[in-house]
Amino acid sequence: MSEFEDFRDRVFTLYSDRQYEELHVLLDGAVERFPNRRSRITYWQACVDSLRGEPERALERLRRGVDEGMFWPENSLHTDPDLAAARALAGYGQMMEDARQSAERANSNRPEKPEELLFAPKSEPVRGLLIGLHMYARSAAESVPHWRPATE
Repeated sequence: MSEFEDFRDRVFTLYSDRQYEELHVLLDGAVERFPNRRSRITYWQACVDSLRGEPERALERLRRGVDEGMFWPENSLHTDPDLAAARALAGYGQMMEDARQSAERANSNRPEKPEELLFAPKSEPVRGLLIGLHMYARSAAESVPHWRPATE
C-alpha cells in the first residue's frame, strides 16, 4: 500500500468515526505532502470545514481551488451532505459554475482514445475477462495495483 493510500485510509477512518477535529489536523499540510492529490485533499478539507461549522472557510477553500484550476464532480458539489452548510452561502453557485468551466477546460485536453493496458493471465486456462476502469482523474497506471492481482 502506498503512503497516500495509508493516509487516505486514516482520513476515512477518522471521517467515519466523526473525529472532525483530528481529521482537520491530519489534513493540514497534506497538500504539500501529496501535491499530486491536491484536488482530492482540498475537497476533503472543504467537507471537514463545513462539518466543523465553518462553511465560509469551506467555500473559500473550494473557491481558491477552482482559481488554481481544480474541479470536482458537479453532482458531488451539488449533493454531498458534508457541504450542505457551504451550499447555503451566497457565492456557492458561482463557484460551482466556475468549477464546471474549469472541468471543461481540463477535459478539452484529454486524449481522444483512452489509455489501455492489457495483462494476460499468468495461468491457463483463461476463465473470464476482467475490465478494470479508473476514475477521479487517475491514470490507468495508477489504478493497476487495485485489480492486477486478479490476473496472477
